[in-house]
Amino acid sequence: MAKLTGPLMSLDARGSIAQTITFSGWKGLKIARQRVIPANPNTADQQAQRGKMTTLVGYWHSDGYTAADKSAYDLWASTFSTPQSGFNAFIANGMSVLLEGDTWAALTDGTVSNEDASSFDFALDCGADKTYKLYYGCTPTTMLNEVAGVFDTDHVDFDVSGLSASTKYYFYVIGTVADYDHQRTGIYTAETAAS
Repeated sequence: MAKLTGPLMSLDARGSIAQTITFSGWKGLKIARQRVIPANPNTADQQAQRGKMTTLVGYWHSDGYTAADKSAYDLWASTFSTPQSGFNAFIANGMSVLLEGDTWAALTDGTVSNEDASSFDFALDCGADKTYKLYYGCTPTTMLNEVAGVFDTDHVDFDVSGLSASTKYYFYVIGTVADYDHQRTGIYTAETAAS
């Protein structure tokens, strides 16, 4: 890769010349490199992976994820060493679920209620009577306390108590039984009332 100053007698050049040299920008620099046409062997494994990706994108758009659910994924994604979008965090988590051969369960419509000085309730649609735990803490990267959920018809309820007044809590829900133990939500927040 060559660093250029005034490529092609101009201040900026982009694109390819004669199918051999490509001019572009990279981290604020003007560069020229050999043009490479990426290979696409279109193997059965690639097709299977692309199929999983298509399935997960469909889940994101049609499984009923609310604005609060998507914001929770955005918050989770912001904690990664290389920040990304909540959509990317959802897809990455979904790929781990599908690659492990786990059963997909949409965890949607997360709703915080009954916030007082020492507790709050959280309900999450899950569609299946499985065991889920809620992990919470005072930062989005340290959530060590846990509460077991109670399944009711098509959702799971959590009663989070013993909290400090006037404190913002961060929490997520994850499956804890085989076939559901890779599926999790993003990071939600709840704030306790003043005492």
